[in-house]
Amino acid sequence: MNRVVTFIEKAGKAFDRTIYKPIIRGFTYFYEKTKYYVLLFGISCLIIGLILKFMGIT
Repeated sequence: MNRVVTFIEKAGKAFDRTIYKPIIRGFTYFYEKTKYYVLLFGISCLIIGLILKFMGIT
């Protein structure tokens, strides 16, 4: 029983090291790179929407 528990712990640590950590690191890196672009995209969409509303298209 004790051997099974240690195996599960080792497997969990290995999973954490090989899969979970790089994904989280990559995701945070990607988020840091893209959040300004997402913000700019949102603002530009808002401005375009306001212009269209003032022109009476929508």
